[in-house]
Amino acid sequence: MKFIIKIVFLLSLLFVLMAQAEPIVNIDLSTEDIENPSVLNTLGPVEILNLSGYYNVGQDIERFKIVSLPDPLEGILYLEDGETRVQVNQILNTHEANTLHFDPNPDFVGDATFQYASVNSKDEVDPTPATVTIPVYAKDVTDVNGTTSTPKKACSCNNYDSTPSMSLWGVLLMMILTLIITQKEFKKDF
Repeated sequence: MKFIIKIVFLLSLLFVLMAQAEPIVNIDLSTEDIENPSVLNTLGPVEILNLSGYYNVGQDIERFKIVSLPDPLEGILYLEDGETRVQVNQILNTHEANTLHFDPNPDFVGDATFQYASVNSKDEVDPTPATVTIPVYAKDVTDVNGTTSTPKKACSCNNYDSTPSMSLWGVLLMMILTLIITQKEFKKDF
């Protein structure tokens, strides 16, 4: 009976591992492109989406480097207080990166952009920076092409944290603990 339980357990473990398995890719640093929801050009400083990057297969980045800023004719990028301007080559911690504000130029309609890169604990910078795009629109304004400007998406710009997923190692640990508990319970019954 114990042999059958072990076989069933091992087969189920193999099935779970095969279902969860993804090709292993050696990713040192990764920075993600972001498209922010549209903002009205007369709002003043508004919070934008969190910057995002990864280090070594899924570890979150703790710092980011600002590689370029939006053209001042598009608007100004600020820290959380909405008054301190962000600078090119500035290193931001996670909190600063998650509380950036963009103040669109009231005369601008279009996509404001800036670039940033992930920085790991060894101070290595992702050589392939990502772009943040902030669509800016004006209420009932016609652009140079003769079309009326409207938002691409409504901006709620609240908290966009994602729910962490269970790792393959977590599943493996759960299966091992289940086996240990099952063995102890099985011994009690006989």
